[in-house]
Amino acid sequence: MSEGSSAPGDGRLSADPPAATQVPKPSIDIFVSYASHDTTVANAIVETLERIGIRCWIAPRDVTPGSHYADGIMLAISRAKALVLILSASALASKHVGKEVERVSSKGRPIIVLRTDAAPLTPAFEYFLSESQWMDVRVGGVAAITAKLVEAIQLHIDFAAAAEPSVQASLPAIHRAPITPRVRSLVAVSAVVLSSALAYFFVDWLWIAKHFAAQKPIAAIQPASGRVMLAVLPFQNLSNDPEQEYLSDGLTEETIADLGELNPQRLGVIARTSAMAYKHTNKTVATIGHELNADYLLEGSVRREGQSVRVTAQLIRVSDQSPLWTHNYDREFTGLLAMHKELGGAIAQQVRVNLAPNYANQPAAKYVPNAEAYELYLQGLFYLNMRTADAIRKSIEYFKRSTDKDTGFALAYAGQASAYISYTVFSPQESYPKAAAAALRALDLDDGLAEAHAALGAEKALFEFDWAAAKTQLNRAIELNPNSAYAHFIFSLYYLTPRAQSQQSILEMKKVLKLDPLSPIYNTVLGLTYYFARQYDQALEQYGKTLNLYPDFFIAHAQLAWLYAQLGDFPNAITEITKTRLLEGGSAQKVVADESALRKAFTNRGAEGFWQAVRGAIQPGNFAVEVFFAPQIFARLGDTDMALDTLQRSYEQRVFFVSFIKVDPAYDSLRSDPRFANLVQRMGLVP
Repeated sequence: MSEGSSAPGDGRLSADPPAATQVPKPSIDIFVSYASHDTTVANAIVETLERIGIRCWIAPRDVTPGSHYADGIMLAISRAKALVLILSASALASKHVGKEVERVSSKGRPIIVLRTDAAPLTPAFEYFLSESQWMDVRVGGVAAITAKLVEAIQLHIDFAAAAEPSVQASLPAIHRAPITPRVRSLVAVSAVVLSSALAYFFVDWLWIAKHFAAQKPIAAIQPASGRVMLAVLPFQNLSNDPEQEYLSDGLTEETIADLGELNPQRLGVIARTSAMAYKHTNKTVATIGHELNADYLLEGSVRREGQSVRVTAQLIRVSDQSPLWTHNYDREFTGLLAMHKELGGAIAQQVRVNLAPNYANQPAAKYVPNAEAYELYLQGLFYLNMRTADAIRKSIEYFKRSTDKDTGFALAYAGQASAYISYTVFSPQESYPKAAAAALRALDLDDGLAEAHAALGAEKALFEFDWAAAKTQLNRAIELNPNSAYAHFIFSLYYLTPRAQSQQSILEMKKVLKLDPLSPIYNTVLGLTYYFARQYDQALEQYGKTLNLYPDFFIAHAQLAWLYAQLGDFPNAITEITKTRLLEGGSAQKVVADESALRKAFTNRGAEGFWQAVRGAIQPGNFAVEVFFAPQIFARLGDTDMALDTLQRSYEQRVFFVSFIKVDPAYDSLRSDPRFANLVQRMGLVP
């Protein structure tokens, strides 16, 4: 119930209310429990579920006027098949929510938890929710978790009877990994020209990895030959303030980046995505070390009081799970940047690697920003790593505010450049120049920032098509931080693949996966790299590996649809299209109807029928642009004029996937056309 709509009196719930007191709906599927602070989220959940036929009970809407509030709630709980809990700091503090959770738990009803913030659980909630299913609403809102939520509800209620039997019977089976309290749902984003699925190459590496990494045991990653491997686990926020989560996450990221520069030839540092997959994990040191093939783990915690911060760090050797070193760092807020240098030196001594000369010769802190600028910078990092359109825009604002407070703070300009590169999928023509400007300003202040060089290299490649300048910037980024999975990724996907340097691109992606083995994005892009290299067997194998680990990752399903279509296996391509759309949260009825139309078109007219049916759906929000890039469709159909026209417009708008025209097999039918050759030449992609 809503805390803000509390019952008269003391609010205590009677054990067994008389049935005559209140008669809820004849049948209740879901009881929604929430605090008044979360009314907007709760109402959105109810609206979404009821739109597809799931019957919800929510206070105060469903309380019969004149009846006793508590009795009505208890009767509704007794009739409901499951409880959806909107979990927040307010809910944790609400005695009403606590009683509802306790009552549902005592009846053995399942509880589905939708988390809206990072507030730590109280012991009581930790006990009652230990077996619950968890989803995260913080990043993408209700729309992002709809498909997963519906599936979770279907596991516990007889939802099939409420839907059309013909539709339910025809839905393709999608393998799901077991759901754990650390499950995180994917956020759905879309772009006007690019499909929403393809836009996800830029989605948050952190919480996608969190969504999958804890679901099942993961095979050990092959060792990086000749190097000691270190994983920095997410720092714990001990500040008793969930709003300080950005600080612990930001320090984790800064520590990973700094340690990556200690001695890259001898010490490899697992990238942020894979490390953050273990946030709030219950896995043991041995298990984490095995899954990441890490020799050492660095654990940490952060406690803040005003401008004073205590950081506790502990280094653990995985082979015998023994702590080698522990230290407390008490610093003023702006002293945290200098702390990383001390920490790096201590770690290097413990793992017996010599510091790289360029690292050893650095001052303790290259630049000490003012406290407010540094805090705004950390908040910018926090939102940047969410990777949704709204969050990226918010990160840009934080980075701008940081540089407004301190115009000499190079890291904030570099963060701004990275944010604009991420936003190019939504607004390429505006964002690329702004990324370049921010990167250049950062490098004017500090030429040693790998992330600024990587951002500038991305802009040189895909906006200016100045491949020589792009190579210079990306090589410099990798030289500065060879442990940067992101720099290797940009070099592979933005530079090597468009230029048809396939074997080197594959090698770079393999380096990426050694540094960030649990990233679903990077695993999928290796499959795409094989695809563009025409190594279809390897692409199929890589997509299989990805989907074995991450069966719900719809981008991999979308890319597998590309591959099956290229191979002429249209029945499987149609299956993958359907899975992609269902996992994105598409309407089951519409998805199934579209699947039926595709199968009928293929049965009647073969490949041409399939592509004609896809072409007929080229409208914003329809499945064609959810899976395929429009010029590909026209090229497959032999409509050369439309294919070239849409490619030309995509080139002018700097749409991401136009960069692959030299290697995409979809355009093979266009290669003899002088107009196509001219476009390739204008993009600088001729030998």
